[in-house]
Amino acid sequence: MCDGDVKVEKVLRSCLVVARAKVTCPEETDECVIISSGQVEVSPRRKPRRCLVNENQAIALDFVRFFEPSQAGIEVLPHAKGVRVKAVAENKRFSVAGVRSDDVLLAADATDITSAEQFRRLLRRKLAEEKETTFKVLRGEKTIEVRIPMKE
Repeated sequence: MCDGDVKVEKVLRSCLVVARAKVTCPEETDECVIISSGQVEVSPRRKPRRCLVNENQAIALDFVRFFEPSQAGIEVLPHAKGVRVKAVAENKRFSVAGVRSDDVLLAADATDITSAEQFRRLLRRKLAEEKETTFKVLRGEKTIEVRIPMKE
């Protein structure tokens, strides 16, 4: 199961692949079930044998619940320097610490934030560690540090 693209490097045999994006199988695919929210690309030379392939499924991973930053009270959008804060929920850790809409999150504990997906994974890990995290924040033209407790 994957919350993104899947690229199979070798032969895929007797597997279940469920993805929320594109699935690419450049080699032989045999006796598999592939369910994807995106396209499924298989080798034109080697047609899948005894496979069930469902692509462009709107809810391919509906039975699996992935962590989303909104669960921690923050919504972000891509930004050239990190992620831009779209919204912060009132009385949640980010708003209480002073993070505002339109702030740009640049780093967390010296780890640069490079994309919304990388931020999602980083935030999930920090919440699991339950330690205070220091975020480097660009607000207007000023860079500040904001400490946010990750333990409820």
